[in-house]
Amino acid sequence: MAVKFSAFTPKSTAEASNVTEIVGYLSTGQENIRIAPSAFDTTYAFTTVTNSGTPTNVDFIATATKGTQASTTETIQFTAGSNVTLTAGTREITIASTDTNTTYDFAAAASGSNVNLNLTDSGAGTDSVLITAGSNVNFSSVTSAGFTINAPDTTNTYTLPITGDATAVTATLTGSAGDTDPVIITAGTDISFSSVAGGAFTIDSTATGDTYDLNATTDGSNVDLNLTSGSGTDNSTVQLTAGTGITLTRNSSAEITIDGTASSTRLVVTKTGNNSTDIFTDITTGLTLPVSNSNFYIDVYISGVYQQKSTYAYTTANNGTVTFTTPPPVTASNGIEFVTTV
Repeated sequence: MAVKFSAFTPKSTAEASNVTEIVGYLSTGQENIRIAPSAFDTTYAFTTVTNSGTPTNVDFIATATKGTQASTTETIQFTAGSNVTLTAGTREITIASTDTNTTYDFAAAASGSNVNLNLTDSGAGTDSVLITAGSNVNFSSVTSAGFTINAPDTTNTYTLPITGDATAVTATLTGSAGDTDPVIITAGTDISFSSVAGGAFTIDSTATGDTYDLNATTDGSNVDLNLTSGSGTDNSTVQLTAGTGITLTRNSSAEITIDGTASSTRLVVTKTGNNSTDIFTDITTGLTLPVSNSNFYIDVYISGVYQQKSTYAYTTANNGTVTFTTPPPVTASNGIEFVTTV
């Protein structure tokens, strides 16, 4: 018998709880079947447990139940990382951090003829740096707090043997370790080497000396000084020029006379000191000094005593002005003499 489910009126949710079974069939020619409603529902239960193999981990287990079928389970494992702990509850997992501030210990330890530098953190992790003793180096007094580096090498010694001939010399620097560094010295023009021994050699010059003549010749009102080579190749002339009020006379090839023909002018101006006046004018009236604004040509006497030039200064203002750094003292009338010579 076939049953057409669309011919039935659906029951409400409240009424469905009273349904005990559902009748149907698989296909034509097969027997009818009855299915209990509970066979259509799957229920799940969730639990957490500590992993039996790794106690630091927790398993999250989902158990599925469907009607009268055997239950099935699915497991998700939560793995504890570094400085993390997992605790299983009824339906929850507690995650806690156990990390504290990491501390490090730095220690040295001998490793044969070498030294290990060990950096150890509070989590027991260790990093090591190996320091290897090189040639002529060793380590001693190795403790956790440090070590000593020693160089047992003795002082290296060198020898400098000399070999060669008149044209070239080789000086070889030979170390006690057997290494050598040669330096070749080559004889240049008019140079030769002699007395080449194991530790020294002599440098000789083969050049002949140049000779020169120094003479004077007349060049108008001037005189030329001539450097004339004998065996050399360089000639040179220096001309002496007669300046204002100067005459040059060539007496011979080896003698020159220098005469001064200019006459000098001497002007004396007197003033009186009063212990307060430090500026005096009209000192060089009518004269033209070869060097303006200079006290080089002016001498000052106070009460007959010569004054250092650093105590006064001259300018061309007001027909020649002398300014003292300190006012001259009281003098007799015309007790200050300004003597100008040009």
